[in-house]
Amino acid sequence: MKTDVEAYLKSAGFRFGTSPARLDRLFHKSLNKEGKALFELYSESAQSGISDIQDVFQIPQSAKQAALLLSQDVNRSVASMEWICSVLKDQSPGTAIDIGCGAGFSLDYFSKRFTRFFFEGLESQTNLASIASELTGFNIWNMNYLHKLPEKTYDYIICEFGWNSSDINDAPPPHQLRVIDEYQICAGCTGAAENSFHKMLESWTSIMSDIGKIIVTGRLRHIGDTIAFLNAANSCGLQSSNELNNFIYWSRSKEFERTPALVLVKGETKTESEIVETAVKLYKRAKHKNRGLPAD
Repeated sequence: MKTDVEAYLKSAGFRFGTSPARLDRLFHKSLNKEGKALFELYSESAQSGISDIQDVFQIPQSAKQAALLLSQDVNRSVASMEWICSVLKDQSPGTAIDIGCGAGFSLDYFSKRFTRFFFEGLESQTNLASIASELTGFNIWNMNYLHKLPEKTYDYIICEFGWNSSDINDAPPPHQLRVIDEYQICAGCTGAAENSFHKMLESWTSIMSDIGKIIVTGRLRHIGDTIAFLNAANSCGLQSSNELNNFIYWSRSKEFERTPALVLVKGETKTESEIVETAVKLYKRAKHKNRGLPAD
């Protein structure tokens, strides 16, 4: 498959350069009467600050509707999909599962580009799992990976924004601030986040083959989260593959955003200072790219 990520997403119904308000109108228009009512209720809750993003993900019933909804983050999707492809292209073919695969667009693209890999998906939202199954023709496990997993192993565990920021705990105030190199973190929040990430990574590791890799992009909000994630990985017998680690960058509403993109492999346990050093080197490398992004 020679089609690039952006061209694929356009062909799948994603909209580029469209304002959030117009995307909302297009999504609303695509829904049936029941879907419109649910989206209106969600929008009212969002304006009041009491909405849960998972509520809106339950609304799409077709790939077209899912593409319109997910177009809100289309630039992020391009960045994360391109990075995952840059990792997979140098890997030996094997079995792969896309954790939190949503409506299956990334899974569909990866499978067409890397035809010698065997792909499956896992998605907790029943409607999205159904869309992904129809779109890809693959087996999509309709499960929440924190509670249930396939009884098999995979060579590649792929997770592209497969969790929400609300899934990661913070510590209650007062915050225990400390400075690491040039970065300030809250030790309490980092510890709380580590506990959340440990549950996630322990789950993924249980279905990972002995030669497996975890390829992950996600909501690591700052260096404290990244240290927490790497510490949790360390406690699960996983280490980051430094030569493959990177940052992905994208624009949204005229602002630049970024997040680490990491590859984890099974390896020997490291000390806390070694984990911190890995995170600091990653952030400094990103800073030197001079993307005009704010420092953490």
